[in-house]
Amino acid sequence: MFPAILTETYNKYLDSKVEYIDCIRKNLISYAALEHAVGKPLKSE
Repeated sequence: MFPAILTETYNKYLDSKVEYIDCIRKNLISYAALEHAVGKPLKSE
């Protein structure tokens, strides 16, 4: 078994990683929705 402090730290890391990924996913979804609403890609070539 891991020491309690390591387990706690690792759990916090996993929680923050999930939040981070969730945040990125939401941003990508809103970016795609914005592009769709505008009707053209937002990136300028």
